[in-house]
Amino acid sequence: MVFSNTNATTKFEFDCNDENKNLLAPFQQNIVVQNLFFPYEEYTLKASKKELFVDSVKEFHGCLDGLEMPAWGFKALVPKEKFVGNHPTITSFSLGHDARVFSKFAPGNPQDIEIGLTFTQEMDCDNLKQVITISSRTERPEEIAHFEDIRYEKVQNFTNSTTVGTPPGAFELKATLKNVYDGVHMVTVRNASAENGKFYTAATDNFVFRIGKHDNPIVFPRTANYTLGLLHKEKERFYVSQKAAGADLFRYSTNWGSSWSPWESYHSGNVTIDRQSWSGTKKQAWKGEHIIMQHWSEPAGSSDHIQHVDLGLPSDFPVSRRFPHLFLHSPFNLYGYDAGVKNGIKLLKDGKWKIDFMAEWPTKFHFNVWGINPDGKPDSTFVYGDIDRDGVLDRMPPSSLAESVVNVTRIILDDGTYNYRMIPAGSSALQIVIFALLFAVPVLTGFVAVWTFMAGFYQVKTNTKGSTLPIAFAKSMFYGHLNNSNAAVTDKIAEMGVDTLGLTTAGQTLSKRSSVLIATLEYDI
Repeated sequence: MVFSNTNATTKFEFDCNDENKNLLAPFQQNIVVQNLFFPYEEYTLKASKKELFVDSVKEFHGCLDGLEMPAWGFKALVPKEKFVGNHPTITSFSLGHDARVFSKFAPGNPQDIEIGLTFTQEMDCDNLKQVITISSRTERPEEIAHFEDIRYEKVQNFTNSTTVGTPPGAFELKATLKNVYDGVHMVTVRNASAENGKFYTAATDNFVFRIGKHDNPIVFPRTANYTLGLLHKEKERFYVSQKAAGADLFRYSTNWGSSWSPWESYHSGNVTIDRQSWSGTKKQAWKGEHIIMQHWSEPAGSSDHIQHVDLGLPSDFPVSRRFPHLFLHSPFNLYGYDAGVKNGIKLLKDGKWKIDFMAEWPTKFHFNVWGINPDGKPDSTFVYGDIDRDGVLDRMPPSSLAESVVNVTRIILDDGTYNYRMIPAGSSALQIVIFALLFAVPVLTGFVAVWTFMAGFYQVKTNTKGSTLPIAFAKSMFYGHLNNSNAAVTDKIAEMGVDTLGLTTAGQTLSKRSSVLIATLEYDI
């Protein structure tokens, strides 16, 4: 067994004479060995210096002096005379396993389908006709598809597989399937024989393909999960026109999955719908009539085929909806307990759900279909988050909420694929500028305010010139006090801060006297 862990095709070289640099085989020298895996290449072992005893006869271990290995390759080498060969296998099926085919004809009409099977060896053609069968799930079980015009041919120019050890297709079967109706069809190959009759596939291989219109949820579950014209009303009775050819069972819900009807056998035509009970708050109610159809198909191996339909919606309502409403629960609204914070998600005209919300970064959130229940607690039946952070919603209980780091203010949700995306609000460059301004402006304006106050009120001004009374006022005061003593007049004038120089009484010069007026004004700031 030889393995290579290089990520490119590599040619290795060895020295059979050097025990530390040789690649020994558990077989003796000159033996031809062959690879058990494709391309079944052969190598002749050379002699080494290490002894090997075979039936008490001294021999030498065989050795390879060179070996080319593909990227991440492996080989299993055995003596050529013991090489038996491999079982035939199927390398491809066309249309392709679980292929989805659009029906070209009106409902209820069959069509022809071309298929092909490729094998790694030439097969027994007569045996193939006996071991290949087809089974179908359609709305007309009495009509059975069958093979016609079966053709066999060798593959002339095959290409090697990029997967190590995988043999290419060497023999191809082509056939026409007749009478194929809409539904799920399975082509089965049971233990087919090779041409020599020595080897068999030793397996039961099943290949599925589905055929139908675009509104068939079994064939196109992603595009037919909302269908117009499915639900009808006649007086007070509702009925659904079935469009899920290929289903085995079905059930329905009239209250958005809060409860379901019993499973019933699928059949074509109309199905009467019985309204199911529902109770909740006014905020949890919805407009119009909405039905959810669920289908199970045995050959498809799944019951995850959901089909939504509305009836009685206003003309301005969006084209589709798959939730009655959605609420965003997050720490920013205490997971719904803070009823004063707006958390309802709006359904847009194009069927997408949108909400603008602002929260501290980082944050986490989840989508809650029913929001707050009548008991005042958040509903836990339909809660969606993103566990693996792949951009697709996963249904989970709040206890397993995975952290979703959000640095945005707008979320867009596609309820058809559960794919959501978050749209940043504004420009990052503008946010950087605003952040810098919010940091710098308060500091700068604080300095400006302090400087303005100090410039306007913190200055001490000294009066170096003093102030003098007008001469007329001084004379009137002097003559009004003529009978008083010169000293009294002088004191009176001095009290008014008047310079007494140059004033005379009766030709006498008043005595010079210095006067100082001190005023103090204090602020307690």
